[in-house]
Amino acid sequence: MVRDILLADLLANYAELLERGFYSPDWASGHYELNADEEAWIEELEAQAAIDEIRITHTWKSEAGGWTLTATIAPPRHDREYRLPKLASDPLWRQRFELDWGTRLVVARRRVAAERAALPSK
Repeated sequence: MVRDILLADLLANYAELLERGFYSPDWASGHYELNADEEAWIEELEAQAAIDEIRITHTWKSEAGGWTLTATIAPPRHDREYRLPKLASDPLWRQRFELDWGTRLVVARRRVAAERAALPSK
């Protein structure tokens, strides 16, 4: 059964992704391939990113308890190809991430904040 993705939760995940450049959901399966819930979540994040003309991709990081699913913003490289960023392991990655996506990220963060504020409170 596909997990219901609440708009408020999705926007919170997307806002975190916009802030950090990557996001790992704590509810993910821990397996190296996407299940239906994870695939639906990635698709919903991609739909939000498409509004902001941002490209999203995903990867897995090997950890002691299995695999961690991580959604990332994939900035274009100098050759205009999209590849997985090096995440937080590279201290210059954050700087490049902000430079490549600076204005677009600011606009996207404002849009998401406005949408989250407009949602009815629980």
